[in-house]
Amino acid sequence: MSIKDFFYSARQQLSDLYDDKEAISILKILLEDSFGKDFTRLIAEDISMDDGKISEISGKIERLMKYEPVQYVTGKADFYGRDFIVTRDVLIPRNETEELVMRILNDYKCFDGERLDVLDIGTGSGCIAITLNLENPRFRVMAIDNSENALEVAAMNASCLSAAVEFVKDDILNPVVVNKRKFDIIISNPPYVTESERAYMRRNVLDYEPENALFVTDANPLVFYKQIVRLSETMLVKGGRLYFEINEKFRDLFSQFVDLQSFESMELYQDLNGKDRIVVIVK
Repeated sequence: MSIKDFFYSARQQLSDLYDDKEAISILKILLEDSFGKDFTRLIAEDISMDDGKISEISGKIERLMKYEPVQYVTGKADFYGRDFIVTRDVLIPRNETEELVMRILNDYKCFDGERLDVLDIGTGSGCIAITLNLENPRFRVMAIDNSENALEVAAMNASCLSAAVEFVKDDILNPVVVNKRKFDIIISNPPYVTESERAYMRRNVLDYEPENALFVTDANPLVFYKQIVRLSETMLVKGGRLYFEINEKFRDLFSQFVDLQSFESMELYQDLNGKDRIVVIVK
């Protein structure tokens, strides 16, 4: 069977679960990973696949047909132009989080000091912390998570990408390490999907990505934000900045618990889809 024939057959299968554009995108990722070549080149060359390769990729297609995200099937996800190891212990990095990183890098592009101490709360795969350090080595980054498995994945990513990040197990709701430190920048993309939103989410997220990194209760949806803001009153240096990725549903609630007597300003930015997504608070 040629690659092109295999592609059209698999595309038809996946189109039962995903729209055609998404099915093509998933197959592009899978085939490029399997052959180590650009998708356009693979289709143009249309080489024959031996039985072993057909069996290998067909097994991966079976996993995709059970709604498993292609990033977990390949074991990696692209973030800011780099491949990050991902397992079911960590969330798959999203495009919106790339926008958060771009915002931080842009805010400090003219910084010419010796270093900035940065804290990434709930690091998961380490994509934010590692990218910031690699893009600007003046960022001295500490990254925390309450999951040992997630920290193992993040440490592997840092090693593979030669990033200098300090990973620490700590729970921001009951911190024992980071609350004793001072930082110039604090970043968090915490759980912000409410339990009531489960009904509207797709199986590839619900069945595979870690619940503790996704969901908060409807009764206290801003629990992580409130705690981080409270701790930042002492952990963040004067003039320092606090960056959040948020659920657009709760943009108006932020002004109700951010005390502008303790902080200088708060700004809200939209993502490329026009959704309220990034909050920047200056102390």
